[in-house]
Amino acid sequence: FGIDLKTGGWSAGYGTRLETGFSNPANKQNHIATWLLAMHDVTGDAQYLTPARMWFQEMRSRMRVVGEGKRWVWNYWDPAGPWDFKADHSPQHWVGVHPNGGYYSIDVDAMVDAFEHGVVFTKADIDRLIATNRDFMWNQKLTGASFRRIDGEAPDARWAKSPGLLWTRLLPYDEVLRSVFVANHDPAGWGGIGITPWYLSLSGGTR
Repeated sequence: FGIDLKTGGWSAGYGTRLETGFSNPANKQNHIATWLLAMHDVTGDAQYLTPARMWFQEMRSRMRVVGEGKRWVWNYWDPAGPWDFKADHSPQHWVGVHPNGGYYSIDVDAMVDAFEHGVVFTKADIDRLIATNRDFMWNQKLTGASFRRIDGEAPDARWAKSPGLLWTRLLPYDEVLRSVFVANHDPAGWGGIGITPWYLSLSGGTR
């Protein structure tokens, strides 16, 4: 729901938002939290840092350690309170690992941002993210590198080419993932305009 352009008022659905609305999925919450971190960077005002920290604590609490304690897995969405359940006690949204790996790249970007701000996530958490992406998801090929889902399940036909992705936000922290990036990155691709200058700005970035 939002603004109805014809009437200038709220669109249909606004009035029932408390009954039909539900919490944002992790990727949207993480976008909000990184915005809050940026606002704290600019202003120094704790009113931005406090809710960011609260979200990252929630985010980390939802992540599950698997693979003999070596890697992470987490859902696209989890209920956050009573408002996220219907009258029959079923969840307002489906719960599970999303078959589109792009959502998890957003989450990882936010977690690394939190770590770099000294908020909630630790170097041990980052190391486990690296192990998840490098040792479990990656097909161990520099040429033609591909990545599977974080839970190892079969790809969904709708996202057959992106069940998992290289988590580029981890590149400053792992030499192997940097090698995978350099061997496969297309600077003229969809994300190349944004990621290429960022990568080249890193100390030791390969031109």
